[in-house]
Amino acid sequence: MTIFGKKIAAIADMSPIAKMADSFFGIIYDHNFHELSSTIGILLLGSFIFLVIIHVMYRPEKFEG
Repeated sequence: MTIFGKKIAAIADMSPIAKMADSFFGIIYDHNFHELSSTIGILLLGSFIFLVIIHVMYRPEKFEG
């Protein structure tokens, strides 16, 4: 991934999808459960943050005709 530069490669490594894929491949092929709890924790925390944002931003009265 160094074709596009080190900064873009570093940004791509921070992606939750990349973390999840690395964790699952580590479990499947290496039987390494080390990253599983942190990956699930980060995904749950991110989901909770987005749920709170949606709860605060969503107003049903905006959508009534």
